[in-house]
Parts: sequence; C-alpha cells; structure tokens
Amino acid sequence: MNNNSSIFAFALLSISFLFASCNDSTNIGSNILEQDFIDSEFSDTLTIKALSLIGDTTVTYYPYNNINPHPGGFVFGNFHDPIFGVTNATIYTGILPSNNLEEYPPQVILEENIDSAFIELPYYYDGIYGSVENPMEISIYKLVNAIVDTSYNSIDVFDLGEEITTVTVTPSLNDTFNVVFPNGWNIFQDTIFDPIEDTIISIFTDSLLAFDTLGLSGYLRIPIPKAYAFELLTINPASFNDIDLFKEEIPGIYMQSNSEDKGLLAFDMLYDRTGTEYFEPGIKIFCNTNNEPNDTIPSEVYTFTFDGNAIPNPRVTNFAYDYSNSIVEDYINNPENNAEYFVVQGGKGIKTELEIPYVEDIADLAILKAELELTAYYFGEDNEEDYPPVTGLVLSREEIDENGDTSLIIIDDAFFGFSSQNLNGLFGGNPVEDDQTPGVYTYKMNIAAHLNKIRDGLFTKKMVLTVFTRPQRPGRVVICGPEHPDYPAKINLFYSN
Repeated sequence: MNNNSSIFAFALLSISFLFASCNDSTNIGSNILEQDFIDSEFSDTLTIKALSLIGDTTVTYYPYNNINPHPGGFVFGNFHDPIFGVTNATIYTGILPSNNLEEYPPQVILEENIDSAFIELPYYYDGIYGSVENPMEISIYKLVNAIVDTSYNSIDVFDLGEEITTVTVTPSLNDTFNVVFPNGWNIFQDTIFDPIEDTIISIFTDSLLAFDTLGLSGYLRIPIPKAYAFELLTINPASFNDIDLFKEEIPGIYMQSNSEDKGLLAFDMLYDRTGTEYFEPGIKIFCNTNNEPNDTIPSEVYTFTFDGNAIPNPRVTNFAYDYSNSIVEDYINNPENNAEYFVVQGGKGIKTELEIPYVEDIADLAILKAELELTAYYFGEDNEEDYPPVTGLVLSREEIDENGDTSLIIIDDAFFGFSSQNLNGLFGGNPVEDDQTPGVYTYKMNIAAHLNKIRDGLFTKKMVLTVFTRPQRPGRVVICGPEHPDYPAKINLFYSN
C-alpha cells in the first residue's frame, strides 16, 4: 500500500475535487422534506454486517498547495487507554529561522547571555483526547538529516541524532495567564487572558511584543538547555538567509513521551492559526544582552519556527499501537464478536467495514431516505468524562487503482455535506445525546445516494467507517453492533413502491 492510502483524512479537499470531476449523480435523499414521506413506507430491517480491522496507514503531512493547506493538528503522547491498549504518537519536525529573516543573524552573543529557552506548542483542542493534565516525561532528539518536503504517512520514521533533553512537564489547558507588555502599552499591563474565551489576536499586533519567561497558557512549554539554544544562535550567519544551508546545520528535532499518559495531546503547528509571530509554534530564546545585573526583562527574543508558512517545513506524526491484552483485542478481525460490538479509532487506529449483504431485496423500491444509525457504548473502566464519543465519523468506499493500491473515497452523501460546508446537517456523523436517556449517544449518517449506487451495482456492498479527519483526531468509540439487544446498528429506510 502506498502513501496515498486513506489520504482523504488529511487531503479531503483534493479528493473532493477529484470526486466531483468524475461524478454527475444527484444526492438522493439529502434534502427530502417531510411532505415527501406522506406516501412512503418505513423499514429498519436491512441487514448489516460489521468487521473491525486494524487501520491503514494515513497521510500525516503533505506539501503545501492552494487546495490543500498544511495540516494543523499533530497528535502527541504515549496513551495507555483502559479499553484500546497503547497509542504512541511521536512528532518529527523541521526548524526554520523566524519569518522576519532581517532580524537574523543575531548580535554577538555569549551562552551566559541566554536567560531561558523553550519549545512552544499551541494546543489543538479538537485533537486532545483523554485526561491530559498530568505530568509527562518528554525526550527531545536532534534529527540526523533534514526531512525532504514530500508526503509522509503515519508509519514513516527518520534517523535520530543525539538527545537534546529529557524533561517532565505538566500540561495545563485552561489556566489563565498574565501578559507583560513593553513600555508604552501601560493600558494593558498585567492583563489576564483566558485561552479559550479571549481572542488574543485582536490584542497583539506586529508592533507589540509580549515578554514572558514563566509560561503562556494555551501552550505546552518545554524548557530546553541553554547549550542547544546557543547552538541555534551561533551557526554560520549566512545560513539565516539561506534555508538549504540552515537545514544542513539544523535538520530538525524529534519529540516523544516516555510516560504512561492518560490521554493524547494535539498541537496546532500552523503559523496562520496564531496570527502573530510571537505566538507561533517553535522555539523561543530569551536573552539578556544589556549586561545589567538587575535587568529582569529580556532585551532580545529570538524565534525559530516549526511552520515556515510558504517555506516548506515538514512536520510528521508517527502512530504506533499495541492492542495486546486490551479489551478491544477480542473485537479486531472477529466477526462473531462484532455482531454485538465493533470499534472505531482515530489516527492510524481501527476502522470498521460495514456490509449490506442483501441490498438486492430493495431492488424495486424508490429510496427516499436511508440513514445509518449507530449507538455508542461504554465498557468497564471507560467513562464519558475522560473518553467522550469521538466527535465525528465518516463513511467511505474503497477504490483500487490499476496498480492494486487501495484508497478511501468518502461516499457521495458525505462529499455533498462537506462541499456544502454543512457536513453534520446534510450527512451527519456527529454524536447526539438522547434526551430521554443521558449518556446514550447516537450517530446518524445519510447514505441514500450511496445506497442507490450499491443497489445499481456501481459500488460494492461494503462501506468503511472511520473517524473524520483521523490523523488529527485520536478519539475512539465502541459501537453497538447489528445484533445488540438494546441498540442494534441499523439502516432506517424510507421508500416508496
């Protein structure tokens, strides 16, 4: 299987454009009004078969273009899931000097002038899963070679050099933080911001510099040794204005968690999301060059970024899994158990094949609406607070090219919802809590157009259920199977004779 396998999860727009170019069908049933069902009949007896399988590789980085901007969320951690076993997500990233290259090279500087240095990683809240505000031991390594700007998938690895540091940090997602502004902005002195409720971008401008050597909330800040910071600042000065030379001297870094984490973090590694260079993902080095012994505010802040904006700088997430001795191990590739429960997981985790074996039974029916209905379930140590149902599911069909390579293409109904910027409204796939039974969550997905094509022999009887944008969303869910006694997986079918 090549790097294009399952590419929809990260390159959904390009797949959508490709799909639109070769598909002229209408989306039957996507916008049916209530009156259209006056003379219809309803049945939920269409048989479904489920089979949970280890997921295919999925693209976690691809080169920038106007259709597919760089992916934003990068998952990280060594998650010991009480139900799904171990998920280990590590990150490789290149490093670039700040976008403001005229600031470099820095003035002559000594290692003792360095006050502190940090890797700063803004949180990507949609990709965070589980309990994450616990101590985390993180190791940082140098890369031996720079990462070439091409597509990479979830199993790609790169050669590591010497260790930079191993440090224990404690993520804090919701703490407010204090920002100290330079002289001339006294109106904002000691202003406290909430990372979720306040819009930081509206406050900071290019002429406004915020100093903070303690910690910015909304970020994971990893302290790094002054020696490595000094190394960054004292490379060949010509390298600061020549990206190829810079990458030869500073190929990049690798990050891994060594602890048994109770959840997975995700980092937003896009400059465009933060809006200002002072809050971009990267490395910040705070220096005192005034030689004043009582000078508590750094006189210089040097930034090295993980997102070069238009300058290519690959960042790759690697996913590894261990399902041995986990509860879900008994449900992977086991159709007998999948009759009662099946499972779906983000990242490169678990997918489920759904088959409609007797679709010929509806050969003579006019399908008005078809809705796949799935109900989430909690096992044993699982709980809704730490492990909520994954926020989005999507259905795809497998397509095999002339070389025998398989890729996933979202079904027509999902494509129509996505291209209309109303995926939840037109296709569904989001969990909805039952008004009468708290804690029971149901996913409903419109599949009318696709079901018609299956019936007409255009596609196979199988669909693939995965987490939507799965490389960025590590969430998972246990789903009641077609033979569950209380909440069976089913297809709600509206049709006319």
